Amino acid sequence: MAGVGLTVRSPFLLAVALALVCYTMFSTVLYFAQTEIVGASIAGAGDRTALFARIDLAVNALAILLQILVTGPLIRRAGVGGALAVVAAAATAGVAFLGIAPALATVVALQILHRASHFAVGRPARETLFVSLDAETRYKAKDFIDTAVYRGSDAASAWLLALMRSHGAGVSATAWLSVPVGVIWTGVSYWLGRSGDRQQAGRSPWPGALPGRRSAA
Repeated sequence: MAGVGLTVRSPFLLAVALALVCYTMFSTVLYFAQTEIVGASIAGAGDRTALFARIDLAVNALAILLQILVTGPLIRRAGVGGALAVVAAAATAGVAFLGIAPALATVVALQILHRASHFAVGRPARETLFVSLDAETRYKAKDFIDTAVYRGSDAASAWLLALMRSHGAGVSATAWLSVPVGVIWTGVSYWLGRSGDRQQAGRSPWPGALPGRRSAA
């Protein structure tokens, strides 16, 4: 419960939570789109399982390549906020394209890119935001955000999407309705990076910041 109080008192932590909610909503939209499109395109359960296995293999292989070749240079050049914003903007563009072309190839490519970029760039960049915070905030507020906020937004997104689908919204409509969420996600991500830089320089007004703490990133 201490993590709840720390989070709601800090605009920085609330922004971290909002970015995670946006990411979770995107992931839920893609999951439902994948379920619907793959189910309609591939009849056999064995063939669907094989496709999902190939998607997982592609995600892991691409994530490794991105971690080796892209993550470090991107964060050094664009900063944490830039890296987070790139991931969010790419996901937003992908969902917009899904709204235009809700086909099997589109949803497969988008799933691979979305998940791999999150594992390789988005998640590591987000973790660095907590480096300049004190131990109380890192271990309590972060735990609340990573568990209660993440799982709660996952469930709420699924309920909201099910409600939309029950009123006739298909893959294309839900994809387009997700684009404003992606714009918010991109803007919040960039703001988080700039605020994190101020925390590391000891100029942050947010609670929990350690003055002068430098990030290894």
